[in-house]
Amino acid sequence: MNNVLTVLVAGHRPDRLPAGEHLFSVLENLLTLLRGVASGQHATLRVLTGVAEGTDEETAIIAERLELPLHLLAPGQPEPLASSQQRAERVVWLGASDENLRSEESIAIRDEVALSFADILVAVWDGESPQGLSGGTVRLAFQAALMMKPVVWLKTDGSVHMLDRTRLIAPYLHKLRCPHPEPQWLQDCFTPLPDEAAQQQSLTEAVHMLVDPPAPSSKDEARRLDGYRAESGQRNDPIRAGHFHEAMMALVRSDFARLRKQLKAKVPEPYFGPEQAEEGHPIAPTPLIDARFRHYDVEANVSAGRHRDSTWLMYGASAMAVFAAVAGVIGLWPGGHGVLAPESRCSGSQRSIGILVQTFDR
Repeated sequence: MNNVLTVLVAGHRPDRLPAGEHLFSVLENLLTLLRGVASGQHATLRVLTGVAEGTDEETAIIAERLELPLHLLAPGQPEPLASSQQRAERVVWLGASDENLRSEESIAIRDEVALSFADILVAVWDGESPQGLSGGTVRLAFQAALMMKPVVWLKTDGSVHMLDRTRLIAPYLHKLRCPHPEPQWLQDCFTPLPDEAAQQQSLTEAVHMLVDPPAPSSKDEARRLDGYRAESGQRNDPIRAGHFHEAMMALVRSDFARLRKQLKAKVPEPYFGPEQAEEGHPIAPTPLIDARFRHYDVEANVSAGRHRDSTWLMYGASAMAVFAAVAGVIGLWPGGHGVLAPESRCSGSQRSIGILVQTFDR
């Protein structure tokens, strides 16, 4: 059975695109190369795009010319499609109203959904800043880079660049995550592909990594991957992950009934959202995902509970460390005896801090 590789093509509307056919002839050549590379890796190439004017419409025309499977994903309500778009195997409308579309939030949601289904992103981008704060090609390119997906940047002058993911080290990723990153920061992570041979090589390497990813480099990674692939089990033993957080929140709110409930460990259960009306859940069931949802939602909730507990403990220990240090300085401890009793004010502070450091080191 062949793998299916989905290439998401996103780009500007006509107001940010140059006149002439050169840009989209380069895009057609890129998709032709990708189809050949995918075929060589025993995979089928599928095109995913939107229904907006400009890049989306031209991509549908190219997909029809190359006889590539086409899927369309749009944020709004159903509307008439062009002839090249009507041949799409699947068209999904997310149902946003015209008012919501003007807020840009719906476009951002559509971009997130499209990117989650994409293996490769081809971004037709002029290199300039985004228009607006939420959706758009620029934001999509940033998000794909943060997700470490292969990204091909087709600049509007017709030049082709490939994201060099080796440059995306942790400090640089942190920089790209700021609320309004500079476009130049992302551009610095791309390598130009001046000719078709360079494009062929880069695309082949990217597709090979997707179809046949490298083996894990350690036994721990191999064991973790085996755990992901294994059949999901269910926790049947009561645990206390998150109980300390819930108890502290109940204490802060003087909710003693809630506090009593946290004294007893319980078997974690998945959360399926608020109760739905009689007409049923608005999202259609997805058996492949639902089969593992219970296990992974429980694991996510357990991890979140442990994180909340550790946050309380960390800040509580920090407060105790400060209290012990100050107590040593002011000679709070009576009698001059005991583990934390100071011999002098200065030495008491040093001793208190030293004991706490030794305790945490253990």
